[in-house]
Amino acid sequence: MSYCPQQKHFSTQEIAMPSLHKTFPDLANIVGHCSTLVASHYHENNSNVQATDVSEGLLSHWTINRGILFLNNLIDHVPTSGIGQLALFADTLNGEKSFKSHTPTATVTAVLLRQDDVLFSPVAAVIQNPVTGEVWSAIKNNFVKYSFKPSYTPRNTRTRLYDDNDPIRVAICQSKAPDLAFSRFSSAIAGNSRFEVIHTDSTGHYAGALALGQLDAVICPKLDAATLAGALIAYEAGATVGNMWKALYETGFTLDELRAEGKNALPNGVIMAANLEIASIIQKIFLDHYK
Repeated sequence: MSYCPQQKHFSTQEIAMPSLHKTFPDLANIVGHCSTLVASHYHENNSNVQATDVSEGLLSHWTINRGILFLNNLIDHVPTSGIGQLALFADTLNGEKSFKSHTPTATVTAVLLRQDDVLFSPVAAVIQNPVTGEVWSAIKNNFVKYSFKPSYTPRNTRTRLYDDNDPIRVAICQSKAPDLAFSRFSSAIAGNSRFEVIHTDSTGHYAGALALGQLDAVICPKLDAATLAGALIAYEAGATVGNMWKALYETGFTLDELRAEGKNALPNGVIMAANLEIASIIQKIFLDHYK
């Protein structure tokens, strides 16, 4: 049995929805510019705070000029209902710990969300690795694209194929100290002989690896920009994407779920898996250990 995503939508041509035809290429360009700023600090020992602050300022300015809400600044002030409003949610350095330790898995991520009444849903996403030059991008129900600038040679870029006896390779993404419930859940995954676990704070990179078939699952305890961008890209590549309770995660989410912190975060997190079988295995472990 193959545990790889079907990747039925992978394309080298961008086929954008009319409403995003002009917006998306501009977004990809500004993310690329931010990535270049962040990359300039990779081999330095000093802080990269200035680069990420400048990047966030660039993204904020980009949204103002296009009538798009910038959730990073407005998440507590966004109207609770609306129709068709676009909002940008971004992380100018997802995987900060990895970046500081010179592990080339940090990314600049941005996701465009569409508001329909009280729910938001991702409609376009860009993830760029400032060190390797890898870029993942997607527009909902239209395309998913991967491009690679050979500034860095990864150890293995071949798609992994599995049979039933192979371990399930899963990335557990956590940037902050986990709460007790998530600790129980992740410990149960790590202690299960079926899983080969990577603990990381680089959600965007490993969601991209899942979309390429190099990984079997990604588990994220809460909604953030990298999780939402990665979920859209993985889903468009053929992966099964859901929150901790449901198999599919297409209906959208509320601002309260976006704001969720601490013990309320985990149920609103996301499971991305190469197929429904793997998603169901992880979901069962979650239901058994999340109390």
